[in-house]
Parts: sequence; structure tokens; C-alpha cells
Amino acid sequence: MSSDLVHRLRTWSSKQIFIVFAAFLVYVLADGTTFSFGLYVDELIDEYSKSQKNTFLIISILAALTQSIPLLLSPLVCWWTTKFGASLTLFIGCFVSASGYILPFVLHYYKTYWIPAIGYGCLLSVGLTFCYVPAYLTLPFYFEDDRGLATGLAVSGSGVGQVALAIIVKACFIEYEWRGASLITEVSGQKFPLQPITVT
Repeated sequence: MSSDLVHRLRTWSSKQIFIVFAAFLVYVLADGTTFSFGLYVDELIDEYSKSQKNTFLIISILAALTQSIPLLLSPLVCWWTTKFGASLTLFIGCFVSASGYILPFVLHYYKTYWIPAIGYGCLLSVGLTFCYVPAYLTLPFYFEDDRGLATGLAVSGSGVGQVALAIIVKACFIEYEWRGASLITEVSGQKFPLQPITVT
């Protein structure tokens, strides 16, 4: 079994290996970011519950948006990726998700939960959708025989990201508080551009 797997991996071209590795990193960063957002919830509640009414409701909606927006936008992003290519889609995703991370850091003097709600709940979620979908959609175009193996290797980045980014974000909270952790995660979270899809 393992010798067959090694033989199959040796038949891959360097371009195929790069595509799988890039998709793996996108999954590490996108899912790691999405699923480590729960660490921000306590920090946001602590900061805004003293000065704002309905903080628990807004933060709960914010946490729900980070999970639901990527799922709701996936059909649109699939169409966009097929029409305009994975590289452009990922570039837009990197820009929008970076904006979502930076917004609460830059506008820290506004003591309202609407800034992180717009940044994390809307911009970050939309940006991650534009990163996540092309990574999944690109793989079948480069693999005829090993689509399942390539997709499985790429998607395994999701589990790695959930573990690794949770540890990194928590360590950043301890050292730099939640706004600093947000900025550090954004700087380290720029995705690798995938090759453009050419459908024949």
C-alpha cells in the first residue's frame, strides 16, 4: 500500500506538487483562521461588554458570520474562479481578508463592536471564501488519475491549520492582545497564488 502511494507520488510533475502544496497552505491558513476565531470571542466580549448593549448577541452573530458567509458565497466564488481564474480570485481573497484583519487594528480608537463585526464578520469571511474555493476548484484540472489523493493531501491542511493557528493566535493574545494577534495573523496569512485555470 505505502509503496504504491510512493510510486504514485513520484509520477507527479513539479507543477502538480506545487499546486497541491499551495492548496495545502491555503487550507492551513483559511481553515486555521476560521476555526481559531473562537479565541477572539472572549476577548471581544471582555472589551465591549462594559460599554455596549447587546454585546453577546452581536458577537454571537459575528461568530456565526465567519462560518456561514463562506458557505453561502461558495457558488458565486466557484463561478468567479471558473470565469476569471484562480490567481485573480486568490489575489482578491488575500486583499479582502487582509483588510478584514487590519480594520480592527487600524481603527482601534473607535470603541465599538461594529468595527470587528465588519472586519471579521464580513470582510474576513468574504476574503477567505475567495481563497478557499479556488484551492479546492483548481486541483481537478491538474490531476487525471490521482484527484482523490491530491484533494486529500490538500484538504489535510485544514486540520493542520486548526491546530497550529489556534496555538499561534493564543500565544499572540498573551503577548500582544487581540488586536496585535489580528495584525500578526494577517501578515503571516498571505496565501500562495495558484496557477490559473485553463478549461479546454
